[in-house]
Amino acid sequence: MKNFYALREKIRFIRILRGYDEEAMASSLGMQQPTYSYLENHRKRFSDEELNTIASTLNVSRSMIENFDPEAALSAFAVSSNSGHELDEHAGPKDDAAGGSGAEIIQQLKAHIHQLTKNIEGLRIQLKEQNDTIRTLRKTNQALRQLLKVQMAKE
Repeated sequence: MKNFYALREKIRFIRILRGYDEEAMASSLGMQQPTYSYLENHRKRFSDEELNTIASTLNVSRSMIENFDPEAALSAFAVSSNSGHELDEHAGPKDDAAGGSGAEIIQQLKAHIHQLTKNIEGLRIQLKEQNDTIRTLRKTNQALRQLLKVQMAKE
């Protein structure tokens, strides 16, 4: 099966698995976080030097980044967390201080997903409250327009 992920997506996935946030990655590469964020989110091509520096910062080989398959990594982590076995070297990082074990990473991802779910629910509540406020303002606006029409008709 062909790996259709863009190089920048592979870099982001490995960065997250290795426990780096954008700020730490930018700092390690000697750039500001917005610059790194742009690089990771918009860059279509990387120079050899950039890719080698990123690989070195992430403590992986350049070929690992180029051949990395996020879906295989997730599958390997799921198998690893259920069986207690090490990960396949082509799927993702092995146990180490920077990346943690597959089970730890799955736990972190689950916690992150849980937090995102809570954030989404909070945003839904805020959106509902804002929609309720908009409806109230529209009703008030209609009532004021009616009142203005009545006042203008009296004059």
